[in-house]
Amino acid sequence: MPPAQDDQRAEQDRFELVLLSYTEVLDATKHQDDKIGRILAALAFFVGGVLAFLNPQAISVRYRMGGQQVPLVAMGVGAFLVLAALSALMFVLATTSPLTLPRSHTTGPRTSHLYFRLIADEHPQRWKELWVPTSTLRPVLTEELINESYNIAKRASSKYERSQEAIALLLVAMPFFAVSVILALDSLNVTAAVAANVTIVDVEWTQIRRLMVGGVLSFFAGLYIYFAGVTTNRRGWSIALLVVAFPAFVLLTVALPATWWSAVVLALVGLVAAKALSDLAVEEAPGDKKPSWWDRRGRSPRWWITVLVCLVVTAAASWMIATDAPLARLGIGVMVVSMLPLSNFKPGAAKVLSQISTQSG
Repeated sequence: MPPAQDDQRAEQDRFELVLLSYTEVLDATKHQDDKIGRILAALAFFVGGVLAFLNPQAISVRYRMGGQQVPLVAMGVGAFLVLAALSALMFVLATTSPLTLPRSHTTGPRTSHLYFRLIADEHPQRWKELWVPTSTLRPVLTEELINESYNIAKRASSKYERSQEAIALLLVAMPFFAVSVILALDSLNVTAAVAANVTIVDVEWTQIRRLMVGGVLSFFAGLYIYFAGVTTNRRGWSIALLVVAFPAFVLLTVALPATWWSAVVLALVGLVAAKALSDLAVEEAPGDKKPSWWDRRGRSPRWWITVLVCLVVTAAASWMIATDAPLARLGIGVMVVSMLPLSNFKPGAAKVLSQISTQSG
């Protein structure tokens, strides 16, 4: 085959490969847009559902928790709506990634065969002239496809990162949604027995209600831990133990009676969860050679921070049980559940910590 035909064949193969890359990254950004649209539709459904339960009877209920009258339904609905609004805002921002003008390799007016803004600025006759068959048309189009593939890939990556952060906020909002709905349903039974002119209804924060709320929160804790293990492909006893210990810690924090033995039981469960969670905070070493305990854990800032946070939370929850502070216990339970999806939200300090941990390893 003559050299000219070899060059032509190589240019044809290069063009087809570049076109394949362009198609793939274009499909990726379309997929992100479709996913954002579906999630926003589901979010609208949940917001409509919680507003359907938002009635004067539910809002009027105050739960007696440690000498305080707490409007749990109103607080839960408010927290859900705020988090849902922030999540929707971040989804919208994900779809507004800035456009990047393609680079021009020629002098004079900037032109493009692919970028819609530059195409729209062209005169119709000039646009037709750009497609006149010449020896440079395919190489120029190949270069434009390469540049545009890179620009679209950057936009798709930005959409993915913003979408993950928005999903994290939505996952934090879902326990508030479920707790608000359950307490709103419970309030219907309470308010049905009082006079119509009563504006505020005080009810006891009974053990049954503690179990209901604690059960909902522990369900979400177990669900988040399970799917975190599935998506990161983590296996072994640590993730299995955490799937049990983490929901148990949340349930016991909210629902245990205020006694000293309850505080001891919670502390033991918290230590087990801390052990499993801290082991998962450090990566497994590749190969057959296993590092020492100090090399794998002691040198990892992430491991020390995880252990410290777990011990502080466990000590605080045990103290709140011993001193009978139900509102604080509920707050700790909600905070612990929220920590799981927020681990995907890594702006600023979290990214720096991840880099430090990687460099230390």
